Amino acid sequence: FSNSMSAKNLVRIFQENDFSRLVYVTAGYPTPELTPDILLAIQASGSVEAVELGVPFTDPVGDGPVIAECGKIAMDRGTRNIKQVIGMLRVARDRGFTLPCLLMGYANTFKPGWTTDAKGLVDGVIVVDLPLEEPFTHSFIHDCKDNDISFIPILTPLTSPDRVQDIAESMGSSFMY
Repeated sequence: FSNSMSAKNLVRIFQENDFSRLVYVTAGYPTPELTPDILLAIQASGSVEAVELGVPFTDPVGDGPVIAECGKIAMDRGTRNIKQVIGMLRVARDRGFTLPCLLMGYANTFKPGWTTDAKGLVDGVIVVDLPLEEPFTHSFIHDCKDNDISFIPILTPLTSPDRVQDIAESMGSSFMY
């Protein structure tokens, strides 16, 4: 992770299975201009240790209806790419937002060069649809590592123990989600 406080917060959340202090926010919802204010308000609450910042996507097949609708509204109101999402986070960081931030989205939303733009702003990334077997996955993970962004693979309740082992060995990640 990009700083030791981020790592400590996230390690505690994952090790203790205490996700009550990890909050999800859709970037650009209700408007792009309000996202930095929302992040700062979450931090000011004092009850949150990390934020997942969702990247809106046109076909969110892995999202529930509420997050899908928030993403649609965010896109309708102008949030259409990863650079904009990173820009919102940059504004929040410049205004004093210090909580660890994990970007969460779909592979198609993470365009080339995003890791360079996100370095020092983003602590980790969760990609819903990035399969281990794709060559792109390994270059994606390498780009994350080169820019001090932790890649966090997703597991499901149906993921077999052998598959978990394969993911752990090949992705060398800090956590599995």
